[in-house]
Amino acid sequence: MSPHLALALAFEAAGALLPRVEPAPSQLVERCAFVMGAPCEGAVLAPSRGAGLKALEAAFGAIAGLDRLLSDYDPQSELSQLNRWPSGEPRTCSTELLSLLARAGALQLETAGAFDPGIGALVQVWDLRGAGRVPAPPALARARSASGFSLLALDLGVRTATRLHPELQLDPGAFGKGAALDRAAAALRAQGAQSALIDFGGQVVALGSGPSGQEWRVAIADPGDRSRPIARLGLRDVSVATSGQSERGARAGDRILGHIVDPRSGAPVPAYGSVTVLAVSAFEADALATALYVMGPDQGLEWAARHPELQVLYLVQESGRLRARGSAGFRAYLRGVDPAVRLELPLSERL
Repeated sequence: MSPHLALALAFEAAGALLPRVEPAPSQLVERCAFVMGAPCEGAVLAPSRGAGLKALEAAFGAIAGLDRLLSDYDPQSELSQLNRWPSGEPRTCSTELLSLLARAGALQLETAGAFDPGIGALVQVWDLRGAGRVPAPPALARARSASGFSLLALDLGVRTATRLHPELQLDPGAFGKGAALDRAAAALRAQGAQSALIDFGGQVVALGSGPSGQEWRVAIADPGDRSRPIARLGLRDVSVATSGQSERGARAGDRILGHIVDPRSGAPVPAYGSVTVLAVSAFEADALATALYVMGPDQGLEWAARHPELQVLYLVQESGRLRARGSAGFRAYLRGVDPAVRLELPLSERL
């Protein structure tokens, strides 16, 4: 017998005489909060209720902290102050804000302008956060000339941002939740949480496995009836964001104006259903859900086929029936689909 094997057997025999150490039991701790103007629900597996609540408090605190950075409702937030800063004058910004804006700018280029956070003037001219209106052509032309991320100059070396148009307004609506969820996930990990789920107003981030080592389960809603789930997903270490025009909207006469604006045309995108995006980064899931809704199913699925790190599912309302069109890998996350839905997965070979 080799000395190495003898030593291994000796350790095994000694171990048999020692009491077995069982892993610390974990319990599911849940809590709700209202942050950034939206409901936020959290669940975490923790060794005790106190530990779980502490982890969730840290996650909610991280989200609230980002609200103080990005809110365009709070005039004291850093983004609001930048939106009021005189055009042409560089403003020194925090490293975190500059980093988020740089990521947004990269996605604006990657999506050829389908995602663009520089659309505040367009949101205002359509009054999408108010009663809604159809702007006169001159007003719309002026808003379009004041819109676009290209009207913001970033200098990461000296940490400044410069508005190049006096009416440029940055709108965090298509990336703020995602940025907040990434922050919340980092806060959970810093507290030692390895398994958690945060649902922030419909966008979700899942860490690790759920109860009993199973996947976390979330639902995708019918875009025409948000209270009706039509598909269920199994998630681990991924974020899910869904965009559609049925969530909220303003009205101008007999016309309903959805909240998603096409930065390329300057007009709200017509309602046709929804798109769900799965990505490791919650920031990317959030921004790309908006971009892919703007693109529409045909262009969006072509774009997604060139980005296999993402998974995409469109729900399109056609003749009173939902048609589900998605990327090749989305099926791996599906755990149930309403039989009334016409499921077309995978589609990558047909594009």
